[in-house]
Amino acid sequence: MKTQFYFLAFFICTTCLFSCEKDDIRDSYVGTYVGTETYTNNGRVYTRDTSITVTKSSNNESSIIISASFFKIAPDAVTVEVRNGKFSAAFTSLFDSATRTVNITNGLFSGQKISYSYSADGYVTTSVSATKL
Repeated sequence: MKTQFYFLAFFICTTCLFSCEKDDIRDSYVGTYVGTETYTNNGRVYTRDTSITVTKSSNNESSIIISASFFKIAPDAVTVEVRNGKFSAAFTSLFDSATRTVNITNGLFSGQKISYSYSADGYVTTSVSATKL
């Protein structure tokens, strides 16, 4: 009888522990995305294929790491904080031997898609749109 009671108590406690575990929304963002980057310079439109990898940051429960080329105006991996599927960031980066202010704006996860814009010193804004593989 005691053994059954202990087993039942153990089962209930274990079930409560696992059912109380908090879901990590970042899991839905993690993955590889493919798409395009588009920008306009001197009236000409430039488009290129891009690949983006999203991983979870271990430093903050609401941050992710976006690994992409950023046309070499920013580090290959940028940490951003995501709130309700939206993100933005501003930081400085060394580009062409000068320190530039890089802004990532209009970041959005929507279903299996990621989109955002980025620019350095407000010069050329590049729009990115990609779909999760």
